[in-house]
Amino acid sequence: MVNGKIAFRLRRSMALALSGFWLVCLAGGTPSLPPALAASTQVVELNNEGVKALNAGNFQLAITKFEQALKLDPSYQLAKENLAIAYNNYGLQLQNNPKEAIKQFHKALYLNPNNATTLQNLEGIITLMRKNPKSFKDRVELADQARLAGDFQGAIIEYKEALRLKDDANIHMKLGDVFRVRDEVDKAIEEYKAATRTGDTAELQVKLGQAYQAKKDLPNAIAAYGRALQLKPDDTEVLDALVTGWEEALKENPTAPENHIGLGQAFQYRGDFAQAEAEYKQALFFDKNNATAKRLLAGLAEERHKAAIAKHVNAGVDLQTRKLYDQAIAEYMKALEEDPRNATIWVNIGSAYQQKEDFDRAVEAYNKALALDPNNQAAKQGIKASQEAKELKQIASMSKEAADLFKLGKFDEAIAKYQELIKADPHNAAAYFSMGATFQAKKDLDQAIAAYRQAISFDPKNEDYKKALEAAYETKASPILERAVKKHQEKDYASAIDLYQQVIALRPKNATLWFNLAGAYYAREDYAKARDAYQKAIEIDPKGQVNNLYLMGVIDEHYDRATQAIDMYKKYLAEAPSGQYAGPAKDRIKALSADPKATIKIKSEAELAKIKEAEDSFKKAVALQQEKKWEEAIAL
Repeated sequence: MVNGKIAFRLRRSMALALSGFWLVCLAGGTPSLPPALAASTQVVELNNEGVKALNAGNFQLAITKFEQALKLDPSYQLAKENLAIAYNNYGLQLQNNPKEAIKQFHKALYLNPNNATTLQNLEGIITLMRKNPKSFKDRVELADQARLAGDFQGAIIEYKEALRLKDDANIHMKLGDVFRVRDEVDKAIEEYKAATRTGDTAELQVKLGQAYQAKKDLPNAIAAYGRALQLKPDDTEVLDALVTGWEEALKENPTAPENHIGLGQAFQYRGDFAQAEAEYKQALFFDKNNATAKRLLAGLAEERHKAAIAKHVNAGVDLQTRKLYDQAIAEYMKALEEDPRNATIWVNIGSAYQQKEDFDRAVEAYNKALALDPNNQAAKQGIKASQEAKELKQIASMSKEAADLFKLGKFDEAIAKYQELIKADPHNAAAYFSMGATFQAKKDLDQAIAAYRQAISFDPKNEDYKKALEAAYETKASPILERAVKKHQEKDYASAIDLYQQVIALRPKNATLWFNLAGAYYAREDYAKARDAYQKAIEIDPKGQVNNLYLMGVIDEHYDRATQAIDMYKKYLAEAPSGQYAGPAKDRIKALSADPKATIKIKSEAELAKIKEAEDSFKKAVALQQEKKWEEAIAL
């Protein structure tokens, strides 16, 4: 069709094609067009040739024809729409080469940014590249790659897609940079402005100023440079940009005094006082009564003096930041030559000495600052911090010396050093702990325990300290416990009780020790104390010492406390219904419930021995009778 549109559909076999999408325009004209329209006729013919190539699947030729048409008439919308379709279809044809295909989709979208099908095709090819089209990071990476490759259209498309996912100042700035490279200054300005709304920086303001300057909008350019200067007054690029801006203004109007003043101030900010002076004088040449130029010129000598001081101070700060403290101090001293009564410079010198860990000289410098400015808070804080740091350094040194002595096995010398350290820092938990370890190493457990306890008092949450104290108690308790058990086995109950009590003093929460003590009291027939010890053991370990309930019931029964005995037996059965003493407990509950006076006394070891002796004699007599040794049996 001439001057019409032809429907065009890709083959369904193409992986990324979507049916019902493509419209390709074919336009034509008549031979009798007037001479003034001859160029338009050529454009139409090129468009028609492009459509034919597109219908034939020759996408590269179609692209060439549409591009030629647009070169002759960039406003010819029909050719632009057809070119977008050609780029898209060519991208689909190249789908097995994703890196080339994505370039075609980018070109298509640059011409028709909101085409949903091309956007879908682009996401599909990105997925084939093993990237996530919904990932901000991946879209930025694709944009950066396109930008580095000189594919600025691709970079624009990808940066815009990234911004759809997340508003980011840095991406706005990158997009603005691409627009500037393409001389699309207005678009660049819009992106830089968007970036400043998210996060303003001196770098952004300089770029914005340069973009304004590129379109000869000098007032806005200089305003942007001024904002950049406020954000980063010592930045070389900012200062140079400000000078450039005023130089352009001066080219526009070389006789305007305000332009000379602006350039003079820009030079002054940059530290070029000779050129600043020349510009102020030039302003007065064009307006001899200009008050601003006179004021700036009169104050230039003082500003030059301040700049000299600032130069050395800034150099010192830079060197100090890089930990070049001696060089920094040298620069500060040069600044002092310019201004000997500047307390701030003395504070800087003090801080450099402090970082160098020369605390005495640091305090000396801070005191000189206070002599010039008695209310200088930075100097006061510096003195305090230096003194504290000096003490900490001394403590660290003593701690290392003590640790080294410990490693050498010189325990007494190490202890003396730790005591010296504690004297300097009485609340040093680590020093007490280390001293405790040293005492323990020389087997002085009492002193070790005392030191560990002191460490815990200053640092109660430290588990290492607690474990060390427990280990020291255990070490001290073990030999005493061995002696206690031996005495118990030898039936020297009084000695066993004394030794158990010594161990319990060290390990008061050990249920087994309380049980052993109860056993010794029981064997000694001191049942009341035995009951107390059983009670303590079960309080510490209710499950592990459950049998104590039964034993306490036996003791209650011994003292004719039938009600209490029944209560203990019932508690025992509630906690251990199938326990070792379940049968006897039930029997005693039954008997005492029937007759509360039917209590049973505990038999002493002597009584039990006699009973056992009688039982043994009876068993022996029965055996003799069975062997018909009557006379021997009667004797028993």
